[in-house]
Amino acid sequence: MVKKLINFELPDPEFGYEYVQVERGLFSTGPWVLLTASDDPHWVTGKGVLLATYDYVVDNNGDDTCYYRLRFYDSTHAVYSDYAIATTTSYKAYCSVQDIRDFTNIQSGEYSDDALQQRIDQATTLIDIQTGRTWQGVQTVTNLQLDGDNTSSIILPHGDIVSVTDLSYWDGGAYATIASTNYTVLPVEGIIYLNIDGTSIVQNMFSSQERKNIQVSYTWGKTTPDDSVKMLCILEVANMLKRDPTKTAQIEELKNFIGRKGITSLS
Repeated sequence: MVKKLINFELPDPEFGYEYVQVERGLFSTGPWVLLTASDDPHWVTGKGVLLATYDYVVDNNGDDTCYYRLRFYDSTHAVYSDYAIATTTSYKAYCSVQDIRDFTNIQSGEYSDDALQQRIDQATTLIDIQTGRTWQGVQTVTNLQLDGDNTSSIILPHGDIVSVTDLSYWDGGAYATIASTNYTVLPVEGIIYLNIDGTSIVQNMFSSQERKNIQVSYTWGKTTPDDSVKMLCILEVANMLKRDPTKTAQIEELKNFIGRKGITSLS
């Protein structure tokens, strides 16, 4: 069993919902089991978790393969919202609550495990955004459309490219596929260079400064964060708890080290 933290966006107050109820399932289609106080100690039997106090639900008996769906509850009028789309929480935090406690010596009386986990999740997301990389496993991007910039190369939004499954350019009527022999991929940097003669129509169309004239599908990402990623996450959380110029400088150094090489701006 794995402790899972289910975050959600609070509903509009005008609807009058007071509680959130979360159900766990083995598949995206169920079958579903309503969480109880044995899963989340904040759970109020027959109602759920109070929205006025918490914007997350804990599942102490979860699993990385579990799916969750939620709905909101107005106990005054016995009214439920529709269910949200079921999601999996196969999310990999880049450090643990114990890592934070060991590094900062913060005690449970100062910050609860749940409060620290929320900050770890925030730091994990921030690291992916700021470095242009991920350690959440291989991700898939399909038919991403990019603008030409008068060069024969494009910088993808992500690094650690596993494969480019399609690269196309707009020929005036449709997207035309470019053969894989006609371009080179720099996987770590997430850059694609065209290898075609500069006078060809493909080269001209590809490199023209036009809106959405390039379309690309690819997979990207890593599955296991290394020690430097773990340390960056620890420092990010420690800095959230107490700002420190020394930690801030260390964070910047690690971000530059871990981030995509040759890319000067990612945030």
